[in-house]
Amino acid sequence: MKLRVRDHDRIIRASELQENGRSLYLSGRLNILPLLNRTVAHNESLTYIRT
Repeated sequence: MKLRVRDHDRIIRASELQENGRSLYLSGRLNILPLLNRTVAHNESLTYIRT
């Protein structure tokens, strides 16, 4: 029984880690989007100043 419980805990932990990793990845992508928009706007303003 102890082995089964331990394996079950391990499976739960693995799935929790997977979920946390997925949410971290999604939030990371969401944080990157405004940064990309900012750099694009910055580059556009730079080219606008040059011309």
